Amino acid sequence: MSPAATRRSRVSFVDWKPHETLVLATDEQDVIAKASALYTINGLADFPSMAAD
Repeated sequence: MSPAATRRSRVSFVDWKPHETLVLATDEQDVIAKASALYTINGLADFPSMAAD
């Protein structure tokens, strides 16, 4: 798979505060799988909060 075949996708969710990160993926299913894997491995460490404290 060439780098040109991937796109940056913003993944966000709300858990009291909004969190988001960027992943490189080829399609929507790949985005969901990668974001889920990031959350499973590192929890919120890869999803910084975008809310002002």
